[in-house]
Amino acid sequence: MKKFQRCAALAAALCLLAGCAGEPYPTPDYTYQDHTDPNEDQYVTQLADLSLLKEGQLVLAVKESASSYRREATMTKDPNFGYDFRYCNLSDLDLSGIDLWESSFSNTTVWPDQLPEDFSPKEILEAGKDPGLGIRAMHQQGIDGTGVGIAIIDQALLTGHEQYKDNLMLYERIHCGDAEATLHGAAVASLAVGKDTGVAPGAKLYYIATTHGHNGDDGRQFDASILADCIDRVVEINQELPDGEQIRVISISRGFNEQDEGYDRMLEAIAHAEQDGIFVLTTTTMQYEPFQLYGLDRDVRRDADDPTAYHLAAWISKDNYAPLSAQGHLLLVPSGGRTYASGNGVGQYEWDYTGGLSWGVPWLAGVYALCCQADPDLTPERFIEAAEQAGKTIEVEADGATYTIGKVVDPVGTIDLLR
Repeated sequence: MKKFQRCAALAAALCLLAGCAGEPYPTPDYTYQDHTDPNEDQYVTQLADLSLLKEGQLVLAVKESASSYRREATMTKDPNFGYDFRYCNLSDLDLSGIDLWESSFSNTTVWPDQLPEDFSPKEILEAGKDPGLGIRAMHQQGIDGTGVGIAIIDQALLTGHEQYKDNLMLYERIHCGDAEATLHGAAVASLAVGKDTGVAPGAKLYYIATTHGHNGDDGRQFDASILADCIDRVVEINQELPDGEQIRVISISRGFNEQDEGYDRMLEAIAHAEQDGIFVLTTTTMQYEPFQLYGLDRDVRRDADDPTAYHLAAWISKDNYAPLSAQGHLLLVPSGGRTYASGNGVGQYEWDYTGGLSWGVPWLAGVYALCCQADPDLTPERFIEAAEQAGKTIEVEADGATYTIGKVVDPVGTIDLLR
């Protein structure tokens, strides 16, 4: 098996922490009094009482109200993500000139009376709940993430959604500026642990809502040190959990790099989590060179368990096929062609015809939870090596050329190797 190397900065952070054995790791200052942003008061920190976790109680620092997100119908097609018909009333529009299979929608989308015979939004929404690639068969065999904790650090969560409310064990805010639940939060939670939509429906969920930066006139300015504080908080939470119920993976649908503010602090927090047996999974995965994630869309008209039903995500340009083929060490995970929970209501859903890596990270975090259930001593390095060895190579054609690009993750084959 190939050996995956930690980046030098992360290794240095691990050594630093190891050299401080016996000394308590400093608790972050969640007041953020040192921040100079003029609108700092908009960000709220509400921490939960961790002592209640030992009693197996649901601990909510706050309950979030449903999102009030609405959209006006438009026929504009995004070149990468197609048509967005979520929460729209399309009843008076002529859709005959567009490919509806290149649209995303919600279960509240109002459609015209006449639709193509092969396009049934209700059936698509139902079929898209399947996490695919043999995962539901593993659920039937008892491999569903039971005994494993998954932490998610993301936007504000609709805490009562039917897909994950029974999995949720803790919810709190750290430097979070969201006024209400978000669509993003509900999506990532349901893709990881949702009872119908999730990879690991038996896993317990610990969720921290955050705004990892500051919103300004020039957009959001990312600050990785805030994300690092959230990772440290997950470690603190983990230390309060009963034996056999520890958090084993953190899902963060965000990347980071050396140019980011707080980069070193982020690496330090990741090292802190690893010392506590937690795999920190982000979109960049840079701490596990040369491992990298990329996204797949699924043709929902085909069997979700068939690897050939998946293809590179629509947002990946053909111009990138050659460099991706040369890069190697790509793990391809389902991100599009999926149904997930909506933050607009406890029984509402969305369908994405193509999805970014935000949807791929919680899916892979769920797979890691399944693997931890099967192999309690699992490490991130062993998981990555097994996933690459078991993965199925994918080939794509463009402009008369054929490219071999990465490997589609095979959850069943990965667990078989680990066992």
